[in-house]
Amino acid sequence: VENAAALNIVARVPRAPNGEVRMLPNATSSLAEAYRSLATNIIGGSRQHPERVVLITSAEPLQGKSTATANLATALAERGMNVAAIDCDTRRPRLHKLFGLPNDTGLADVLESETETKNVLQHPADCISVLTSGKQPTNPSQLLSSPKMANVVRQQFDFVLLDTPALLAVSDTQAIMHNAELAQHLDAFFVVVRQGHAQHSPVEAASRLIKKFADGSAGIILDEADNLPGHRY
Repeated sequence: VENAAALNIVARVPRAPNGEVRMLPNATSSLAEAYRSLATNIIGGSRQHPERVVLITSAEPLQGKSTATANLATALAERGMNVAAIDCDTRRPRLHKLFGLPNDTGLADVLESETETKNVLQHPADCISVLTSGKQPTNPSQLLSSPKMANVVRQQFDFVLLDTPALLAVSDTQAIMHNAELAQHLDAFFVVVRQGHAQHSPVEAASRLIKKFADGSAGIILDEADNLPGHRY
């Protein structure tokens, strides 16, 4: 994976033996510990930047990027960080399902109308705020490239996690990265790669796109990372 992506693996997330997908606060599973380790690393790397915006994506769908977003938010919140998770995947939204929230209003409503972000944020747990995708817009890429998108991340949070669509499936994530107003706030980029499911060429292509914007602050979250030599969970 590292050879294909030319990026380092920053987290190896094992498949939980009990079928766990989303970690719960104070969980003791190996999956939860993997996300706690990642949270510790990015908190340590953020001392120079008290507010950080992290973009989480994948090369293709069904790699686990939304689950990674939800679990990283939970792990950061356990450390006392005030976290916002934003579902930018308006075509295939999933964060609301992972957190058990309604999706009547959300990001699309904020971008298309005068709705204020604070009025549609939901709070499923201590220190976690979630902005679901909201209604499905007719032109997601155009909305995500609008100047208003930058205002969404300018909230009082320690970390803002953007769950974005698969890079090679649609142009939405590239629209976010090309958004000049928003780009200056993006601090880190994670590409989720599902072991045994991801294909070499898409991972390589997605990583090339990411590296144009990441300026060295990018890495791979390897999901379902079982049976890796030298790594026991």
